[in-house]
Amino acid sequence: MKWSSSERLVLRPKAAAATIKFRKISTKAAAATIFFFSTMFYLAVIWEIQSLHKLKVDDDSYLIAPKDITSTKGSVWEDLDLSYAVTCGGFKCFVRSVSDKKIGYLIARDISIFDDMMKAMQLAKELKHMYGAKHFYIEPPYNASMPAETMAQLNTVAQQPLKELAQRHDFFSLPSVIVQKMKTAETPSLFFACFHPNYGITSANLPSFLSLVVETGDKEEFEINIAKERKILRSMLQDVPGFGADIQALVSTKGELFYIDLDAHMYWSHRRNSVFRNGVPLKKCEEKFDAIDRVLRKTTLDAATAYS
Repeated sequence: MKWSSSERLVLRPKAAAATIKFRKISTKAAAATIFFFSTMFYLAVIWEIQSLHKLKVDDDSYLIAPKDITSTKGSVWEDLDLSYAVTCGGFKCFVRSVSDKKIGYLIARDISIFDDMMKAMQLAKELKHMYGAKHFYIEPPYNASMPAETMAQLNTVAQQPLKELAQRHDFFSLPSVIVQKMKTAETPSLFFACFHPNYGITSANLPSFLSLVVETGDKEEFEINIAKERKILRSMLQDVPGFGADIQALVSTKGELFYIDLDAHMYWSHRRNSVFRNGVPLKKCEEKFDAIDRVLRKTTLDAATAYS
């Protein structure tokens, strides 16, 4: 179809006006799109910042973001109690504070596990909120540089229970470490684990620990609390089977479990997925609680026989 010259003169301004109107609409849509995504990005950043500053560890205490920790960074090396044998695992040592017996410091020699340590703190918070599981976390971890003199002193007292004497060597070799302030456990406490080789430590110390429980008269309270802790762990393993990757806890003489080394769980949960399926962690942990009940009954009977 062909347009006449007069018709083209009429249509040309209309087409131009329509083009301008379309461009205005497109500009508004683009501006709205940019505003939407900018707002979402801003909210995401704000949420991330708030999550770092407002993570609850206990009902009435809040975690402090790493950048806010100043006093601990400046005084930690002078606050280490190196007058006793310091227990170390595969990556970390726990050293008590000289100034405050209620706290201590986890010191990790492998800085690559920093993210796992941060996630472990978040996991501890979630387990406390969802199940009432107890832990020792106070502050998030931070990177630090250990003085050479402190390193030499710490290596002198550092011990790894799972390693033979001939296999032991200086635990720390580089100044770059990760430090995290933690609560200390009561003394004595029983190290609890569901899998070997860690369970070997539990098994070796179980009789003497339960003898102390019976002798101090806390047996009934211990039985009530250990049954509650068993239910808590059972619920966690039923809901999240992968949590059984490397369960470790400290048991108080009152029968309360305080979960430790949760970053080891974060580490192994990525590497042992096939091992911890089909209820294996739950079965293994139930067996260990059965062992506690069995040894406690025997210890109670032996004590009664001795006094009769």
